[in-house]
Amino acid sequence: MVDSVVVRPVRYWPGVLLVGAYWAYMAVSQFVEMPIYARFFVRVAVTLALLVLITAWWLLNLRVPLGERFLAWLALVSATVVAALLAHPSTGVFGILFAAMPVMITAWLAWLLWSQRWSLRWRRGGLVVVLALAMAPYLLTRSEGITGEGSPELAWRWSETAEDKYLAERATQSERADLAPATT
Repeated sequence: MVDSVVVRPVRYWPGVLLVGAYWAYMAVSQFVEMPIYARFFVRVAVTLALLVLITAWWLLNLRVPLGERFLAWLALVSATVVAALLAHPSTGVFGILFAAMPVMITAWLAWLLWSQRWSLRWRRGGLVVVLALAMAPYLLTRSEGITGEGSPELAWRWSETAEDKYLAERATQSERADLAPATT
C-alpha cells in the first residue's frame, strides 16, 4: 500500500485580510477628525499590529514548508534593514518601518498570491526583485518634515533643500551688497 501525501493549498486570506484592514484604516483615518498626536500614535499602533500579526501568520502557516517560511520572512526583514541603511538620514529608521514596511508587506503578499503556481526558484528570485522595487521610492526621497495632518512632506533626495536655497539667496545678496556703490 502506498501512502499518498495530500498537499493542501496555502491559505492566503488571513494575510490579505490583515493587509486590507491596515490600508482601509489608513484611508478612513484621513477623514476622521482627531488630534495629530492621537492620529500618530494610533497609526504607529496599527502598523506595529500589522507587523506582528503578519509575522505570526506567516511563520505559523503550517501549509508552507518551514524553510520557505523562514526565507521569505528573512527576505522581508533583510530588505527593511537594507532600506534603513540606504535611506536618507532625514527618513530615518522610523520612516522605513512605518512607511516602507507596510508597502513592502503588501508587495510581498501580492507576489505570494501571483506567483504561487511558479517554481520555487522563480518565486524566490522574484521576491527579491519585488521587495527591491517596493523599497526603491523610499531610497529616492528625503523627508522635509510633516504637514499639519501628519503626512510626510517628501522631496527627491538629490533636489535642493530649503537650507540650500536660503544659503544661495544669502550669498547672492552678499555679492550684490559688495558690488553696490558706497553712498555717503
